[in-house]
Amino acid sequence: GHLLSGDGRSVRPTYETESDRAEENQIAWAVCEAWNLTFHTMPKHSPYDRLFLKDNRVVCAVEIKRRFVRSDRYPDIILSKAKVDTILKECLKPALFIVSFDDCMCFTRLHNRWSVRIEGRKDRNDPKDKEPCYCIPTKDFKEVTSEQ
Repeated sequence: GHLLSGDGRSVRPTYETESDRAEENQIAWAVCEAWNLTFHTMPKHSPYDRLFLKDNRVVCAVEIKRRFVRSDRYPDIILSKAKVDTILKECLKPALFIVSFDDCMCFTRLHNRWSVRIEGRKDRNDPKDKEPCYCIPTKDFKEVTSEQ
């Protein structure tokens, strides 16, 4: 069944594990090392995963995903439209989407001009996993290097 919040509203289950958050920290650390930044981990239900900092000042919000495929496996990567729209609305700084693939780490700046499809996971038996998603072409991603 559904979980209920304190005011009786239905709440979706949280699938993110401590292992997921630890992996996101490793990805954030690697990118920050390359870009000479530090990061701040956001609370569990924040719309974005990390804030990247330069001299303790926020330079961008960051959403991080790990995809267990090569970067050229699919023509695009999906990300929840609601999540992206919330990040763009709430964040006064640029927002990046960083994806760690099996062969490289890549990033793109988030915006709301990508095409939208109904997409989502099928492996958790949760009908709410299917939702409007931005389809972000893999060609829009740049590999993380120390030159950025």
